[in-house]
Amino acid sequence: RVDLNLGLKDVFDAVPGRVSLYTQTTGAGFSAPGLATLTDTDQIGGALTMQVMEKLEVRAKADRKVQDLGLETDAQEINLGYQLSERWSASTGVRRPRWRRTPRTRRLRRAASLRERSTGTTM
Repeated sequence: RVDLNLGLKDVFDAVPGRVSLYTQTTGAGFSAPGLATLTDTDQIGGALTMQVMEKLEVRAKADRKVQDLGLETDAQEINLGYQLSERWSASTGVRRPRWRRTPRTRRLRRAASLRERSTGTTM
C-alpha cells in the first residue's frame, strides 16, 4: 500500500485543504484484519477537502477496486458543508457507485455458457 497526503497550503498559500491519494495491491489469498481477498485485487483512490469560502467546505472522494475474476467497482462522491454557527453546520452530498464484472470474468462465463450449450451439461 502506498499513501500520499498533501496539505494544499504547502503548494498554494491561499488555498486551505488537503489531498489524500492511495493505491493498494493484494495478492490472491491475502488476509489481514478487516481485509481478505480470494483473488488478486487492485485498489486506487483519493480524497480532497478544500475550504472554498470562510464558511463553505467541499469534500470529494473517488475509489476504484478491480478484482481478478470478480467485480470492478467505482464510487465517486462530493459533499458541501456550510458552517451555520460555532456549533451547527449543514451538509449535503451525492454519491455515484457502479459495479460490473471484470472483462475476464465475462469471457469465462461466456465460454462456460457456450460449452454448456454445445455439450448439454451445466456446471
